[in-house]
Amino acid sequence: MPDENGYCTVEDVNRVIHESDFTGGLEAADNQAVVDAISGLTEWLHEEHDRHWYDPDGIDEDDHDLIPTEPKSHQEDEHDIPSSPHAGPQQMQVAAARQARYPVRHAGPYTRVQVSRRDIVEVTELLVRDLSGDVTDWVEKHEEGRGQDYYLNSDDSSGITHLYLHTGTLPNLRDYGNAVIVSYDWGIEGVSSTVRRAVAQLAAAELLASSDEAGLGIPENANLQATESKVQAMERQAKEKLGIHE
Repeated sequence: MPDENGYCTVEDVNRVIHESDFTGGLEAADNQAVVDAISGLTEWLHEEHDRHWYDPDGIDEDDHDLIPTEPKSHQEDEHDIPSSPHAGPQQMQVAAARQARYPVRHAGPYTRVQVSRRDIVEVTELLVRDLSGDVTDWVEKHEEGRGQDYYLNSDDSSGITHLYLHTGTLPNLRDYGNAVIVSYDWGIEGVSSTVRRAVAQLAAAELLASSDEAGLGIPENANLQATESKVQAMERQAKEKLGIHE
């Protein structure tokens, strides 16, 4: 996979610019600037939307190999296991710092942890801390699947993913903070036309806003304030399209 990844093609951006009123546009000689604008948005999209898109077969017009072709790997995502003292009469007589804690249950015998990224494809490592401070990789030592030791569940719409851990398999801990470290592959297979259009609009807006008047091909009688408003409108439309992925 190339170092420069993005979620639209250079041609997508050129189409957006061509459809605008900026008659100069960006010529083929400026393709690297377009590539930089597209790939420069990738980290922001990851952090702002927790989304990654990929197309295993690639896209025919992606001459610069920008579109990812595989899920993205995320390493060592550290999480607390939600826990509670289940305070009863005996627990109430014990100082809070010494009270035993128990995993909070969801879905029968399971507790759950929400992982940081969305659309998890596969857990590659699942380290669970025991009372001694050592960790066990559940991917190697335990079974995955509903009714087994752990399983993943991703919401089809939001992509929010929870990791369910069987409380009967979990070690007893006094402190469940940072008890789980999970690594995984994540992403959505397929780069929709909406995503491509939105990213292309953001990249085009950045390029047009940073270009000088001559480079944009703005007519002499054009209003620069109106030009700026068009760029802002392009950004707004793009963010509205991406809003479904928040």
